[in-house]
Amino acid sequence: MKTIWQVLKITFWMLPAQRVMLIVGVTLAVALCFTGSWSAPQALMLAMVIPLFTGGIFLRQLSSRRLAQLWPHGRGRLLAGTISVMIVCTALYILAYGPAFVRTPPRFKGLVLEGLILEYILIFVFWTQCTIGMFVASRKPVWALVALIAWLLPFLVMGAQGQMPQMMAGPTGFIAAAGVWVVFSIWFLTSRRIGTAAWRVRQETVTAASQSTVAATPAEAMQRWLLSSGTPLTLGLQWGLAMLVLLGVQLAVPHLIDADSPRDWMTAMLFGTLSLAAAVVGAVSWTIAKRSRWLWLPAGKTRLELFRHCERVMLKSLVALVLPMMVLSLALRFVFDVRSSLPASYLALAMLGLSLAAGWFGLMQVHRRLSLDALAALLLILGWLSGLIRPLFRGETEPEWGIALAVLALVALLRGVAYARWRNADWPRTQSTMPS
Repeated sequence: MKTIWQVLKITFWMLPAQRVMLIVGVTLAVALCFTGSWSAPQALMLAMVIPLFTGGIFLRQLSSRRLAQLWPHGRGRLLAGTISVMIVCTALYILAYGPAFVRTPPRFKGLVLEGLILEYILIFVFWTQCTIGMFVASRKPVWALVALIAWLLPFLVMGAQGQMPQMMAGPTGFIAAAGVWVVFSIWFLTSRRIGTAAWRVRQETVTAASQSTVAATPAEAMQRWLLSSGTPLTLGLQWGLAMLVLLGVQLAVPHLIDADSPRDWMTAMLFGTLSLAAAVVGAVSWTIAKRSRWLWLPAGKTRLELFRHCERVMLKSLVALVLPMMVLSLALRFVFDVRSSLPASYLALAMLGLSLAAGWFGLMQVHRRLSLDALAALLLILGWLSGLIRPLFRGETEPEWGIALAVLALVALLRGVAYARWRNADWPRTQSTMPS
């Protein structure tokens, strides 16, 4: 039981964003339950979205030999805690329908109960895919592609055989998910070593004979350090390749299962996937802020000079990450004739605004303030959902210009907060041991 509480704390309460989303999601779900609304589970999903998509990553990081050997039967307890959290969360999601189910007319309760059972199986299968898929994908980028193919393979096979992919939500899907967990558990408990280095760039040892004749300038050396031995160009190429593969799979699935051409929800999914560039920009800028702590003295710059340098690196990375998104958007529009219901100018402005806001939000993390950072993260998520995702999936034609302008105002605010934090930064408070 203690392990389950520890896993619950890691998955729901470790990061400020997790705490805010948990409090907001549970509060909205409880309020909607009292009104008897069928939307209570959707509000509860706000609290579960981070554990849903990062549970496999947490499981890999906690499976290191240093952590798993600190308590008896560490791997077994960790695996049991992960599965227990998944079962409890999926059960709570279905139980949130309880007040609305009680008010259902008796003649319809049988059909509604059957639908709830199928929905529980669907959520259980989807959570299993997310956990194990992200566990595999967090090892290396090539394994991310393998996990994506394995994720969509059942749908492709069933579609090629003329069967409906929705059958995966029935008893067959539940048995398949249980079998996947059995196989994964046997490997997880018997493996001698589980690698935890996730998506890290290996630094090669350079000898005197292999050194380039042209030495890197101090600015280039600082940029490579801030980007973990990478460059904006390599980041853009990797992100563009990942999006190319993902969008290609999303475009191929409807044709392989003889579905309609992607015009409604598939179009929304394609452009929603492209908007994830903002999350990548935020992760890159957070890494820049984190690694800049070891440059306070070696860089020979003042706080604001170092901030401007990190800001330039962030903006270069943003341009490198946004360019593939724009190219793919144009390819969807003119090559595949996939057009969003929203104007192209609004989509470009909304995605660029979210990317800029996420970039300066990451630079803010040079010093953390729990309440302000949680509020900024919540505003970013709400701007993304209400300004892009909701209009896309509803097929709205009127752009939300008010939300777009609010996001641009948030960009200016976050930039000011980041500037103030760097100006008042005290390097002894942020200096720590140099990473190996």
